[in-house]
Amino acid sequence: MSICVIGLLSHATIFGQTAYDSVFLVGDATPSGWNIGSPVPMIRDATDTNIFTWSGILTGGHIKLSTFTGNWCDGDWLNASVAEQPIDSASYLITHGCDGPDNQWVVANDEAGKYQLTVNFSDEIIQFNQVSQTSYENLYLVGDATPAGWSIAAPEPMIKDASNPYVFTWKGILTAGQFKISTFVGDWCDGDWLNASEADQAIADASYIVTDGCEGPDNKWLVTDSAEYVITINLADTLITIVPYVEPSYDMLYIVGDATPSGWNIASPIAMTKDVSNAKLFTWEGSLIAGELKFSTFTGDWCDGDWIIATQANQSITATDFTIRHGCDGDDNKWRLSADEAGNYKITINLTDSIINFEFKSGINYSGITPLILYPNPANEKLSIDLGEQLSANITIYNMVGQILFETTSASKVVAVDLKNIQIRGMILVKVATPKAIITSKILVNK
Repeated sequence: MSICVIGLLSHATIFGQTAYDSVFLVGDATPSGWNIGSPVPMIRDATDTNIFTWSGILTGGHIKLSTFTGNWCDGDWLNASVAEQPIDSASYLITHGCDGPDNQWVVANDEAGKYQLTVNFSDEIIQFNQVSQTSYENLYLVGDATPAGWSIAAPEPMIKDASNPYVFTWKGILTAGQFKISTFVGDWCDGDWLNASEADQAIADASYIVTDGCEGPDNKWLVTDSAEYVITINLADTLITIVPYVEPSYDMLYIVGDATPSGWNIASPIAMTKDVSNAKLFTWEGSLIAGELKFSTFTGDWCDGDWIIATQANQSITATDFTIRHGCDGDDNKWRLSADEAGNYKITINLTDSIINFEFKSGINYSGITPLILYPNPANEKLSIDLGEQLSANITIYNMVGQILFETTSASKVVAVDLKNIQIRGMILVKVATPKAIITSKILVNK
């Protein structure tokens, strides 16, 4: 158990009452992520309105506290005193709106777990009290209802959540029969079991008990209908859910993020194309720059529908797995592209197989806010490059075998390149690198 005590500024109370009606958790360490429109609320004590509490899982990531919802600058923040401050540090500061610094506490990956968080404005303290929880490295399904049958030597493994060590999931076919859950492989009495709370327990019942080895009761869940199921176990909340798997189906999918041409614009995101012969297959081809992205099933407001998100924060575009989140509930994980990965891509999402694929096509050809214009083409003695809203550019001209013929850097809106001194006739490649994008064009030179 670890406790972090953080003092609050004395102006937080007025005549014995808190100056704030609400306190919220904000950050990727929290269940709602960086969602100031719908952050995690703390509960105000019914008898002492100066006390707020919250209990739940904090994952590896960052956290700060707001006193409001809406927009980022609408009220006061409880910030860490320095950037990347560990949660066992007692120092803090309170900032107003977007007046910095925007320091956050960092929850290390090995500190992830269940916490009891208390804000006491009367005593001017905040307590992060980590609650002791039992977790396991592995969980397995055992029973004649499962694909592995009654094999404790090679049971059916569940998948541990990458960002929450207390959550395990499994998806697959359960047949009519029984099952229970082990935390080990080997012999029947080698470790803990997760058993049903009663014999032949219905799969709709969310409760379970933990038993040691062969010390009973040896209760099991009873599956009556063979089907594909999703099993989720939350060890922190001592809950299990066993529900039939329903393959997702959407009329539209959209790409959202600062790595995309439309940016973080949920009102008008980039639409993907649904396959005419496969309604569960969506594709899009275009240019991506360095940044983040995720996929919505809707337009409008951020919490209006389902999201297709990465299974972990800053997920590589080489990873093919994803998860589905409803509205603003749960993690807000995104895919991240580095500057070296910027380019033209074909993105394919297969809802049936739960697979996403980023297929690299070529170097980037996306200019950001307004398109770059190169003219005339064909060119004679001069080539003009209109940078639009870009502030500067590095310009390189190559011949068709990749030899550099000309280089320059310019901060002018329109760049004039004198072709008279470039000893070439025919096709050239012109590479224009701005702070937001890189575009390469073919220009025919007639002189």
